Amino acid sequence: MDYVYISDDNNNEKKMEVVSIFDLDGYDYKYIIYCELDKSHYYLAKFKDNVSELNTNLSDEEYKLCNVIFKEIVKWV
Repeated sequence: MDYVYISDDNNNEKKMEVVSIFDLDGYDYKYIIYCELDKSHYYLAKFKDNVSELNTNLSDEEYKLCNVIFKEIVKWV
């Protein structure tokens, strides 16, 4: 199992479980779905070179495409 560490608004580091990392055709980013350790909330972000530099500003089209993948993945989690 892989983990990422996310900083919250107060700069507190929080351990999250990586659910999936994937590419979208036509986009220059890798996308990551990660969740709380208790699986209570799932999150989506993108990154280019370093998973420690997550970007949560996704376009509507990116959200739409990632949502299709998310729905399939969650069936198996």
